[in-house]
Amino acid sequence: MRVVTLSDHTGDKLREARNQREADHARRVHMYEDAVRTFENTRAEKRAKVAVEWKAGRYGRALAASIAVVANLFDRRPVSPTMASASDQERVWEAGNEGEVAVLDALKHQLGDDWTVVAGYHNRKGEADLLLVGDLGVLGIEVKAVNGKVHVDGERWTRDKYDKYGNVVQTSVPITDKRGRSPAQQIGEVCGSLAQYLEQRGKSCTILTAVILVHPRASVGSVHNLRANFLGRIEDLDVRNLFVRARAQPVHGTTLVQAIGADHAYHQKRRTQARDTRPTASA
Repeated sequence: MRVVTLSDHTGDKLREARNQREADHARRVHMYEDAVRTFENTRAEKRAKVAVEWKAGRYGRALAASIAVVANLFDRRPVSPTMASASDQERVWEAGNEGEVAVLDALKHQLGDDWTVVAGYHNRKGEADLLLVGDLGVLGIEVKAVNGKVHVDGERWTRDKYDKYGNVVQTSVPITDKRGRSPAQQIGEVCGSLAQYLEQRGKSCTILTAVILVHPRASVGSVHNLRANFLGRIEDLDVRNLFVRARAQPVHGTTLVQAIGADHAYHQKRRTQARDTRPTASA
């Protein structure tokens, strides 16, 4: 199975968060080292003053300086900083990144060289974590690293969250993106836009969608009116059977990959142009 990476949003965000955390730690270490030098210099100066006053015969001042030296022994030495723990958002990006890698590994064992995984495809409706492209069509995959039992009622997705002992700690927690879309709606809108693009270029094909749960404690609960072709763990996904059930007609997978890449490049260029022309705060 071939892998084509168009973009790595999750990986980029993860690296950005880690780099920022490491930079913050380096800044705190630098401040700590400065504080230690100041602490040691102050202690050395007070000791030197005792010697100067004593040598000059100013015994009263030498005694006062000695008391200051003794008092300085009780001053708290600067404490070396520790690396800050990853934020909740960084852990989410890390779990998502690891989840995508796990899904890729599983797909490689299931499919041959006639299939291609396109990672990071982006159009006007958002990003697809993975697009699986073959001679039967396209499978859009949304990877979700959510902990708990997932319940579906149309576009209403919720989860019951469990702790490591199996106890319920939260119920009916909504599963949505920043736009308020369910996982099925997320991947469905992206794939719907892709279907229109391919149809306009005479490359109509079967496009299916799947939501893969990758968290170790994720499971599927009650499901009603699922608006995706698959919901579950990667080990339960049978790609070929999914297309067979959909009565998919053979297509040319290679040309689909090329068209998908071209569409991604078009939208990437538009996003870059919009970002470059956006007014600055000082404008």
